[in-house]
Amino acid sequence: MINVLVIPHAGGMASTYYPLKKIEQNMFNFIFLELPGRGRRFKENLVYNMEDVVEDLFAQIRGIITEGPYVLLGHSMGSWVAYELYYKILSENAPVPMHIFFSSNRSPYYKPDWTIAHDTDENFIRHILQYGQTSEDVFNKPLLRKRFLPILRADYLVMDGYFPKEKNQKMDVNISILGGDNDMLISTGFNEWKELTNGRCDDKIFPGGHFYILSKANEVVDYMVDEMIFEIA
Repeated sequence: MINVLVIPHAGGMASTYYPLKKIEQNMFNFIFLELPGRGRRFKENLVYNMEDVVEDLFAQIRGIITEGPYVLLGHSMGSWVAYELYYKILSENAPVPMHIFFSSNRSPYYKPDWTIAHDTDENFIRHILQYGQTSEDVFNKPLLRKRFLPILRADYLVMDGYFPKEKNQKMDVNISILGGDNDMLISTGFNEWKELTNGRCDDKIFPGGHFYILSKANEVVDYMVDEMIFEIA
């Protein structure tokens, strides 16, 4: 089987993506990566920059990627992390992924000018709610708000402070770019992912918003299976 290393969105936990694992198929073994300060790693300190995120994830996957074929699946912020993780893997002379699935984000070189991490709580929460995954109840309950707001701000600091450097070489891997047809985040810079690889780039749009990957999990996994059948053929 092919290991799928899943990298979550800003504020996301590994468990958010468990529905992908419940879909019956015979090709993938889903492995859900967890960033510090949340989920099963809630006692650990949060990280606030892309370099530390990538180092942390590489430490998690170092052993896994030597065991056999694998792909990366990054959603939203996780797409940018997956991009940088590819180059970390390359720099360590470790086995590179067979394929990378970039979901619900524009190319990192088309990053928007605005920043949000240091905004007021009111504006920051309004920004988070527009993506549709986080319930307003989380922010209306003081204990939940106190728990989750720092996680979200930490991840937005990662994105706000991320300015991708020009690479010496493009990725040498086939990629897929996935998104929802009602996701404003990919209205620009989405197709520009194809500029970053020497390999094939396939794009797929699903019905839904920023978190189509959960509402259309069956269709997403079916698409991934088809892509890997094509890859292996």
